[in-house]
Amino acid sequence: MASGGLATIMKGPTHYLVFAASNAEMRSGSGAWLTAGVLTFDGGRFSLNEMRSSVAYNPSTQGSPVPADFAKQWGWSEIGTDFRNLSLTANFPDSAAVAVSMWRQSTGQDVDGVIVLDPIALRSLLRASGPVDVDGKEISAENIAQYLLIDQYRGLTYDLAHPERTEEMNAARRAGLSRVANAIVARLDAQGWSAPDLVESLRVAAAGRHVLAWASAEEQERAWIASGIDGRVPSDALSLSVINVGANKLDVYLDVKAKVRVVSAPASGSARMKRVTVAISIGNKTPAGLGRYAAGPFPGKPYAEGEYAGILALNVPRNASRIRLDSVDAPVARGPEGAATVIAGSFRLTRNSSRDFVLSFEVPAKSSEISVRSSARVPATLWAYQGVEWRDEETRSIKP
Repeated sequence: MASGGLATIMKGPTHYLVFAASNAEMRSGSGAWLTAGVLTFDGGRFSLNEMRSSVAYNPSTQGSPVPADFAKQWGWSEIGTDFRNLSLTANFPDSAAVAVSMWRQSTGQDVDGVIVLDPIALRSLLRASGPVDVDGKEISAENIAQYLLIDQYRGLTYDLAHPERTEEMNAARRAGLSRVANAIVARLDAQGWSAPDLVESLRVAAAGRHVLAWASAEEQERAWIASGIDGRVPSDALSLSVINVGANKLDVYLDVKAKVRVVSAPASGSARMKRVTVAISIGNKTPAGLGRYAAGPFPGKPYAEGEYAGILALNVPRNASRIRLDSVDAPVARGPEGAATVIAGSFRLTRNSSRDFVLSFEVPAKSSEISVRSSARVPATLWAYQGVEWRDEETRSIKP
């Protein structure tokens, strides 16, 4: 079903808004959507126009409808006027629908859906296409993640006396990133492609939420659901996101761990309950010498160089009760998100320090399984349950 539906999409003509997400600056279940362009499928061929900073397309006023739960939990963050904050929710259909409306408001162009790709997804595509040459530099599956997440920011700073120079630097850097994306797409298009090959090449990236897709048309959306890249938050979800609010590039230097413990809890009426506890540890291992653009502080932000300011956001099953998140600095969000529930709180973490948090909730003892969902973090979060450790590079079910 997935390859058949994708074949229909690729036959076209269809137009998808494409965002390049950065795992160096995380949101919830995805990196921040920092650059944007339009991918066109037509007659089995595809092409990508110039990728530009998503900020350049931000509408000047709030004119896009926002789903009620999304607005309730994250409406304080200008989600209808800043593409970078749409991925504050882990429920991708909500953020994608708003993105389509914002794009129409900003550009006048209607698109059929949204695709989000991060460096891990691009690595998967490069493994299929082979390396590309951009500005005399070979970009391959072996070096693209290092280049996009770390090397491109190394040594960059802000020219506070001449901010236009900082913008010129960023414009040149982003133009180079656009050439990388266009080179990969052109290489794939030139050598020919099939829908089954596309599904297989992105299989690992899809499992880790490194590629997400949504369509407004029901038939196309069914294809993305069948491919496992629809990004929905299901009712049995347990997921952990660390959201960067410091406008730096420090997420690749965070060490995130989560240990799950389940015990019997007092009955709720006639229902037997189990209490789930998740002990969370976040360590900031930011090295010295990165430069202010990567290590911060962003001009006007009240943080130290190398300090991480974030939001710890967790999805828990919809049937969970007595939900608590302890040791955060302040609550940020709590309530329905997708088919599950979100709870979130803020924190700050200086370089070479760590903090511990505890999430707890109760579920009926008869609950079948909880699905620990991928976070799209790089490096991935290390989970542990009943003596078994794993990285959340794919969904794993646990029995409470």
